[in-house]
Amino acid sequence: MTTLENALVAMQKVLVALLMAIAFVCLVVMVPVRYFDLPVPDLGEISIAAIATLAFLCIGLLVRTGGHIAIEVADLVRPRRAKFVIRQLTNIGILLFVGVFGVQAYSLLSSALRSGESSIALHIPLAIPMTALVVGLVLAAFHTLMNMTRDIRILRDPNGAFPSSVDAPSEAAAEAAQDTEGGDRA
Repeated sequence: MTTLENALVAMQKVLVALLMAIAFVCLVVMVPVRYFDLPVPDLGEISIAAIATLAFLCIGLLVRTGGHIAIEVADLVRPRRAKFVIRQLTNIGILLFVGVFGVQAYSLLSSALRSGESSIALHIPLAIPMTALVVGLVLAAFHTLMNMTRDIRILRDPNGAFPSSVDAPSEAAAEAAQDTEGGDRA
């Protein structure tokens, strides 16, 4: 299951980077278009759609990487069992958040699909960011469940330590450590 999760994280990172690049290019191109009054359609709508979509897709990525404030509270606690309880309460809170907003997001997506609503100038379907919201929340739930199972495995291991958002090694360092552990060096 970890391989699936890592593949999803890699895919999320690529999509988020691509959407960020699209938004950046649109915003940069808009400057000369407005300054020279060029007859180019308003790229602001593309930029807004890209930013909204990437924001919604980042929800799951933030849960996976621990890039949200709730994880830092768990880092302040010393005893392993207390840290485990706080992390699980945080995970349950995230799942409740995903459930409540997931119902609303699904309703918004259904409405956008039924109405065919789109942006004013370029007619970008609103279903695109609404789909990203639903997908982001599903990914957040998936990553939260994976975090919960990881925490249970760590708690069972007497030498296991919960990852800390403050002193956790970067992903590149973690991958390098895994490569050297296997004895497989390039």
